[in-house]
Amino acid sequence: MKRRILVGAVMLLGVLVYRLPAQDFGAELDQEFNQSLENMDESWKQTNTLLDLEWLAMQKQANEEWERTRQELERKWAQALASTNKEWVAYDQTQDTRSRVNFETGEIEITTLVSLKEVEQIPKSARTKRWSASLKLRSDSSSEQS
Repeated sequence: MKRRILVGAVMLLGVLVYRLPAQDFGAELDQEFNQSLENMDESWKQTNTLLDLEWLAMQKQANEEWERTRQELERKWAQALASTNKEWVAYDQTQDTRSRVNFETGEIEITTLVSLKEVEQIPKSARTKRWSASLKLRSDSSSEQS
C-alpha cells in the first residue's frame, strides 16, 4: 500500500513538474508563431511593393518602346496600328508589310508598301488587284465526322 501511494505521489509530482514548463512552452510557441506571422506579413508587404515597382518600370519601358516603334512606323505608314483584343496587327522586319487579323469578322488584310519604280514594273491590270477569301472554321468534333 505504501508502495502504491509512493508511486502515485511520484507520478503526480512528475505530471505537475512536466505540465508547468509545458504551459510556458505553449505560450512561447504561440508568441513565436505570432512573430512569424508578423514577419511573413512584413516580408510580403515588402515583396509586393518591389513587384509593384518592377511592374511600373516594365510598363514604362514597354510604353517607351512602343512610342519609338510608332514613330518609326509613321515614317512609312500614315498611321501605326497596334494589336487589340479584337484585332491582331503585325509588321514584317522591314516594316514594309503589315498584316491585320480581325477576330470578330474573320477578315485578314495584308498590305505591302512598294516604291513607284516597283509599281511601274507591275502590269496595270494587276496593280489594284484585291483578293478575298472566306474561311469557315469547324470544331474538332465536326471535322472528325467528315
